[in-house]
Amino acid sequence: MSRRIVLISLLAVLLAVTLVYWPGLSGDFLFDDRPNILDNPRYKFTALTWDVLVQIVGSGDSGTLKRPIPMLSFALNVASTGFQPFYFKLWNLAIHVMNTFLVFVTVNLTMRAFHQHVRREPGSAVWVALGAAALWGLHPLNLTSVLYVVQRMNSLCATFTLIALATYLMGRMRLMAGDRRGWWWLVGGTGTATALGLLSKENAVLIPLFVAVLEATLLRFDAAHPRDSQLLKMLVLGISTLTILIVLAVIFVQPRFVFEGYIFRDFSPTERLLTQARVLFFYLQLTFAPSTSQLGLFHDDFVNSTGLMQPPATAAAIGGLVALVACAIATFRRHPMVSFAILWFLAGHLLESTILPLEMIHEHRNYLPILGPLVAASYYLCTTQFSSHSAVLRWLLVLFCVALAAATWSRAYAWGTLVRHAEHEVANHPNSQRSLVQLGRIYFTLYDNERKEAYLAEAEKYFRQSTLLPGNQYGGYVGIIRLAYVAHREPPKEVVEEFIRRLATEPAAPSTTTLLQNLSNCNMFEYCKIADDDILRMFDALLQNKDAHPTLKAVASVLLAQYVVDRLGDGLTGIRVLELGKEFQPSVMSVRRNLIRLYRLSGQLERAAAELAEARRFDQLREIGPELDREEALLKEAIAAGKDGSK
Repeated sequence: MSRRIVLISLLAVLLAVTLVYWPGLSGDFLFDDRPNILDNPRYKFTALTWDVLVQIVGSGDSGTLKRPIPMLSFALNVASTGFQPFYFKLWNLAIHVMNTFLVFVTVNLTMRAFHQHVRREPGSAVWVALGAAALWGLHPLNLTSVLYVVQRMNSLCATFTLIALATYLMGRMRLMAGDRRGWWWLVGGTGTATALGLLSKENAVLIPLFVAVLEATLLRFDAAHPRDSQLLKMLVLGISTLTILIVLAVIFVQPRFVFEGYIFRDFSPTERLLTQARVLFFYLQLTFAPSTSQLGLFHDDFVNSTGLMQPPATAAAIGGLVALVACAIATFRRHPMVSFAILWFLAGHLLESTILPLEMIHEHRNYLPILGPLVAASYYLCTTQFSSHSAVLRWLLVLFCVALAAATWSRAYAWGTLVRHAEHEVANHPNSQRSLVQLGRIYFTLYDNERKEAYLAEAEKYFRQSTLLPGNQYGGYVGIIRLAYVAHREPPKEVVEEFIRRLATEPAAPSTTTLLQNLSNCNMFEYCKIADDDILRMFDALLQNKDAHPTLKAVASVLLAQYVVDRLGDGLTGIRVLELGKEFQPSVMSVRRNLIRLYRLSGQLERAAAELAEARRFDQLREIGPELDREEALLKEAIAAGKDGSK
């Protein structure tokens, strides 16, 4: 294939990727976009100065390394075009198009290195790379990494992962040709790209495992000099093993780092591991037979596995994973591309589909893992040695790309407006509480703006539907209560009572405290006129709930204390509530911070000083260090004023 045809074909793929995503750029911010971008005070700057940049790169709350590169890119968005979602999504699309190009480069290098290892002419390498880039770039499973703004963290991490792999492969091809300068590419280029990937998202820690899969299946540590081959084995296997050991060490030495996150989940670590076996096959199904009716932003309607036979598909999925690993081993020599596809997919999910206390399903987790299976599909459809009907197979590849493009365009069109997207989500996931509440909130906002009875009816309909579903997401109840006050009527008494009953008897989700805060703030600052007794009963129900986690109760005590102090003017009750919160969970620093303040304001200065000293002992990481410093200064002033007054 001439370079001109390759260039035209590649440009056609990149243009097609741009066109199928374009209808979705007119959509709005969603879900985690708000806490990470819209509500992040660091982005409320008037000028993007150096000091502002320094604050922004450390303002991320999504990972241990703060993800400074995507946080900085969001700041550049705000500085150039404000908080207009179109331009945020346009940047995301540009990154995805660039990643599609990088997939082409990386797969082309992979195939050339593979052919170099097996001593075969690399004629089909560029075809395989073009096919893989088209399949991957047009795949609807990748849409949330593009049109869901905050997932720029994920796509930027993929950018640097692909660059790391490309530089590694360039170095490997040099080593296979006998050029030892390839080590500069392996160590310098790959190491630098990996560091940048880690500063985008922690998933870049998987780069050594991706490299290990490439070596074990396709390249076999081949090098012109035996010494280089041995060094490669030591380097790749050593770093991969070290990565796994570090992760395991963190889990065993600091289990709190992992397992405390399950406080905020309605499933256990065992249930998550069991469920993920089924989830991985769900991802594989969406990879090869994507259905827009199964795709979605939310998958909270996916039934969790509570045992090997609950549901029975759990045991089958675990058996299927064992069979996949066995297949990867069995095809290791005769069909290395099959082995590569399986191991790449599993390695790509090793972080987010195992023990970490993450939500069960998110489609963006497949952004790089599906590349392995898609490369294998392109390889077998484009390589003439596997069939005498190569033209037919290539047309099948083209038709598959067209089908993927149509599905992605249809989905992007649905994401083009808030209402259309939310209705699309509910139509595909009618048993998703999050989807129903999201659509109810949109109609709530429309009614609040335009006062059309049709909007009021739609909002109430979707809120009520969400309350009929099992689970501990209570946004529907809060929506109905607040909607009633917007419509200048009393909320249905049975809704209030059922909400209180569920707060007292069912395991509470972390969002429960946020919802109670919304209601109490609505009473204090907005338009709600909920009886104070009902607000107190709601908080009391959660605090008395035997199945609610102590940390959740401690957080609720802070919100309740704020309400009784600011709304009811009862500082002594506020103190008693916070003291109860400290008994629930002594390590929740917001309880201690507010307790110090109330002790000080009520004149209990000795108790305030004792609480301050105890808070400093608990605040080893200086989570609230600056706030404790301010409280200490105010306390010293109060003590000094008291001494002066006594004189």
